[in-house]
Parts: sequence; C-alpha cells; structure tokens
Amino acid sequence: MSSQLTLTIKDFQIRGGNITMKITSAIIGEKIVSAVRVPKLIIIRKPDFYTSRFAMLALLRRTKPNRQDLNFPQLTVTSDKCDTDGKFLSSTMIDFFDAVVENTRTKRG
Repeated sequence: MSSQLTLTIKDFQIRGGNITMKITSAIIGEKIVSAVRVPKLIIIRKPDFYTSRFAMLALLRRTKPNRQDLNFPQLTVTSDKCDTDGKFLSSTMIDFFDAVVENTRTKRG
C-alpha cells in the first residue's frame, strides 16, 4: 500500500487562487498560546518555486505578528491511499483555518 500527501492552500495571496503541492510528510500536534491549545501543523516538502515565498511570510510574521493579512484562510492536507497495484483505496482530508507560516525548513533530495 502507498500514499500520496498533498497540501492545498486556499486563496493563496501571492498567486491569487488555490495552490496544491506534493509534500513529504505532515505532522499534526498542538502548541500553547496564551494558555490555549491550538493545532500546529508541520509540513516537510522539497524546495520549489514557493520556498522563498514561505520564508518571506515567516519573516514578516516574526517582525509583524499582528498582521492578519499574512494568515492563510484555509489549508487542507490530503492523504490518498492506493494498493500495491496503484488502485485508489481512500482519501483523508484535514482542514486548518486561519493558519500562519512560523518557520521554514525544507527537505533536500
């Protein structure tokens, strides 16, 4: 069995529409912000056209943390599972709302 992960960013402000990209992995956790637990999504992906844009958004977020226009309205992580012959079995989608880029790291290779 194999799976393919994708990340879709709705209304990506730099492109003016939705973008979908392949990702290597997605780790979902939590972090504490002002005594409130909020979801945290860590995405690992290969460098591409958007890498420098995500780095720019992370830098802007650190220097101007209250700017709401840096937030993504919605992110969707999709995991499509296929059998050994490549036949589609199932799809799981997880949505995140009002998301921000805090940091950027890329996986090479």
